Amino acid sequence: MGDMNIDLLQIDNHEKTSDYLDDILTCGFMPYITKPTRVTDQSATLIDHIYGNRWNRNITSGVLIADVANHWGIFSVIKHPTLTTGNFKKQKYRFFSERNYMIFSDIIKNSGVYQVDDVNTYYERLMKCIDRAFNKAFPIITKRIACKFVKRYPWMTRGLVVSSNRRSELLLEKLNGPLPTKVTT
Repeated sequence: MGDMNIDLLQIDNHEKTSDYLDDILTCGFMPYITKPTRVTDQSATLIDHIYGNRWNRNITSGVLIADVANHWGIFSVIKHPTLTTGNFKKQKYRFFSERNYMIFSDIIKNSGVYQVDDVNTYYERLMKCIDRAFNKAFPIITKRIACKFVKRYPWMTRGLVVSSNRRSELLLEKLNGPLPTKVTT
């Protein structure tokens, strides 16, 4: 993050700017700021940068327009998808079961949405009906999960999480002092 004084809006016109951005992208980073950060009557430049290696909906970045300085402010906010409460995380999910699929299907069949001749009206009613049926048949459920069992990566099973936690405990015991040893012969 910073005032690099390299105008990213000039990547097509300036070879060194293009090389700079290619190096950043090659290292796996993306520019989060894509709008001009300094604007005058004669020009607009993007010379203030924030880079990151994550590009998803949980990151909001932008330019703060203010006449305090000749550059506008830039920001990047990372939102965390789960809420942590003490030693628990709240996880939201929908439960898809055979019974819930039947409820969903019955709601749509009994909605009367099919009794319309106009295509546009039918489409609007159908979309509203599907939305209501989906939320009723598959409601959002909030579940509290102990942090020690939360997966850090999608490929981690519960057993790996337990093993990783145990390894961390053993490391702390080792760092805090000698362990009593039991030697059997």
